[in-house]
Amino acid sequence: MTQTMASTKSLESLIEERYSCRGFLPDGIDRTEIEKMIELAERAPSWKNAQSYKIVALTGEKKEALCRDLIERARSGAEPAAEIPYETGYPSSIRRRMMDLAVAFFAQLGIDRKDKEAREKQTLRNFNGFGAPVMLFAFIPAGLREWTILDLGVFFGHLTLVVRSHGYESILQAALAAWPDIVRKHTGVGAEYTLVVGMSIGKADPSEPANHFKSQRAPASEILQIL
Repeated sequence: MTQTMASTKSLESLIEERYSCRGFLPDGIDRTEIEKMIELAERAPSWKNAQSYKIVALTGEKKEALCRDLIERARSGAEPAAEIPYETGYPSSIRRRMMDLAVAFFAQLGIDRKDKEAREKQTLRNFNGFGAPVMLFAFIPAGLREWTILDLGVFFGHLTLVVRSHGYESILQAALAAWPDIVRKHTGVGAEYTLVVGMSIGKADPSEPANHFKSQRAPASEILQIL
């Protein structure tokens, strides 16, 4: 096998085997390695090389303090106040994929769809990053929107693969952006930036049932038209 073929196979494996990790071991990640992973993901395409995003990483007690505040807010029943509103106008075909995901995921965990308490307990785990040692928070300059968010999405697509290539797993989490005031308190990022999304990173816990769940993808025929 040539080096090019081996590299292609390796990349395909990183993509095919990626999943959203919902259970991490407590093992930390060295600051230098975090920086290296971010630097590599920065090679992602960016419109006019703008790279109009700011990434803040929290670890150790700083991360734990933020998690405590997020969990307390979530338990209070407060409504999310995300600065980038959650999408609600999905066509029925897309809503079906989302509903199928939820059904399959909770079935994997053995949680009945009518078991509200168990579902809420699982959802609450979002706010401690499922035990991950590293949390990332992504911001964009206030006032910027679509093109900058597109750039950020491409960046995170690359980062998920970079993280895997370093032996870690990750999960992107809209839930971590639910209450920007808490995130601002712990990151020191001011109103000149808009909070977009969070990401948790670490070594996967192989004993976590949720880590044996892999979401399905629509066949190419549903999203691709070749003329």
